Amino acid sequence: MTEGFESINTDKSHISPDECLTTGQAARELSLAPGTLQNWRTEGIGPKFFKHRHRVFYLVSDIEAYKKENYIFCSSTADWKKENG
Repeated sequence: MTEGFESINTDKSHISPDECLTTGQAARELSLAPGTLQNWRTEGIGPKFFKHRHRVFYLVSDIEAYKKENYIFCSSTADWKKENG
């Protein structure tokens, strides 16, 4: 469970603490520094996030979707070079 986060209800859904990651947890999932995610938020790029009581959280599903959309999965360097010229 994410510390400092209790269940909340939004107009659209109920969000459970088990569905949420802090900036540090999300950064670890993406193999990034937390500061990178902070910079990306300022620039309006990166995975979706939300704020609750002045704290930033990421949904696990949004982190997974971001990885699928932005990561390149290859079985070798030769495959990567074919894809990226």
